[in-house]
Amino acid sequence: MRWLENDDGDELYEDYCVDRAVNESHRQRNLKRRSRGKDGGFTRVSGWDTSQEEDAQRYCEKCGMLLICSITDYGIEQEIEYIKEADSLSASDCWTISRLLSGSGCHSDDKYWQQIAGHAERLMKASLK
Repeated sequence: MRWLENDDGDELYEDYCVDRAVNESHRQRNLKRRSRGKDGGFTRVSGWDTSQEEDAQRYCEKCGMLLICSITDYGIEQEIEYIKEADSLSASDCWTISRLLSGSGCHSDDKYWQQIAGHAERLMKASLK
């Protein structure tokens, strides 16, 4: 997950995939040059070495690509509620469930793993019918 920061330190509150973040930073820089002249300042792509913690799965603001982030306990609980009610899942839902299951660490100790795995199994069986 990437975001943009202006030369004055302000963050632009949109999340991007790498390609769209770079494209958007170039677009912002060109807009600044037109309005401020040759030294229009800069827009920097940030988030290269971090995994943001979020309450929900995040998507690129420009292309809709699923972004990698660390989901909080609250977010995991919301995902479990969502899959409890689901009859089927999209590809991005399946990817999110996979990330939640693989990121659970020691499965026997994780308070969410059994719930997520049970609902995932139910949905996979339903999709095979």
